[in-house]
Amino acid sequence: MRALLAIAVAATLVSSPAQAQYSTYTDRASYEAQLGTMVIDDYSNPNYAFLQSNLAMSAVLGETRYTSTAFQNWNLVPNGYYCAGCNGSFRMDFRNTTVSSGGLGVYGVGFDFFNEESLPYSAYITFGDGTTTNLQLASASNADRGFFGVTSEKLVATVDIGLANGGTTQEGSYGQDNLTIGAMGSSTVVPEPSTVVLLAAGLAGLGFAGRARRQRV
Repeated sequence: MRALLAIAVAATLVSSPAQAQYSTYTDRASYEAQLGTMVIDDYSNPNYAFLQSNLAMSAVLGETRYTSTAFQNWNLVPNGYYCAGCNGSFRMDFRNTTVSSGGLGVYGVGFDFFNEESLPYSAYITFGDGTTTNLQLASASNADRGFFGVTSEKLVATVDIGLANGGTTQEGSYGQDNLTIGAMGSSTVVPEPSTVVLLAAGLAGLGFAGRARRQRV
């Protein structure tokens, strides 16, 4: 009986692993494979202007709230990509979109980007539970753009693009395209047995073993 009890407890512990904080991606195909419903902004909407305020920039699709954090109300969409002055930091807020969950954020955020000059930019992420992480973006040219994606069951509330840990700057050279936000895909979730169900199954097994033992006596 002690052995069966140990097995039941072990099964309970195995069934409740610590959830991963987040996953990152450097290619679009792998990232999009994790998503269900998604929204892609290629910055080609005719309502985008070359220069617009935070409010006007955010209102075009209504899926992302943009805030330039170095230059004030300085959002550029030149030649079909986005930048905050093309040398300024900015914040993207995803808590109220058609693919957000409970007003806390979205499961995934991804974009193509260029990140040139001597001041590489970072992505400072705030999750739905208030925790944060800072991820350095790779160097990539405008002609040969990189890709950055992140998914998290904690949801992505905001992403600050600029210096490490959300620092602001009016230097460097950064632009992004094909911003892709999405909800969790059905294939990304593997249902796990409930802890309570496993514990009940373990106790039932102990009861069966006890009855079998009594019958043998």
